[in-house]
Amino acid sequence: MKKLLIYCLLWVIPTLLFSQNYCNDWINFAQPYYKIKVAETGIYRISGELLQTIDLPQQTEGWQLFHRGEQVPFFISDNELYADTYLEFFGEKNDGFFDTQLYPNPEGQLHPDFSLFTDTAVYYLTWDDSEDNLQL
Repeated sequence: MKKLLIYCLLWVIPTLLFSQNYCNDWINFAQPYYKIKVAETGIYRISGELLQTIDLPQQTEGWQLFHRGEQVPFFISDNELYADTYLEFFGEKNDGFFDTQLYPNPEGQLHPDFSLFTDTAVYYLTWDDSEDNLQL
């Protein structure tokens, strides 16, 4: 009995406490992220005038775009940020991807293509020169 108690204290309980994945390990809390809301599936273009209003570096090589914790490929028209520069990406509206976590059996979900909460998906624009990006 003592061995079982020691095993639980030394192995099982710490494993359960510290092995949780909160799905935010892609976030670097030392840098800002800019939220882009997408309600329809399609190609999105963000103008350079709008990009100049947020605090982004003028060099666009380190820019990154994230959706659901993963980098998304995007196209930027110039290596410098000017008023006529634009950013384009393919955005998908929200589906029932995250809603599957609400059901003990994901097959019990009402419809996998529709969320119970919102049809708006969120993309995050940031920059990081130390990593590779999916800029086209």
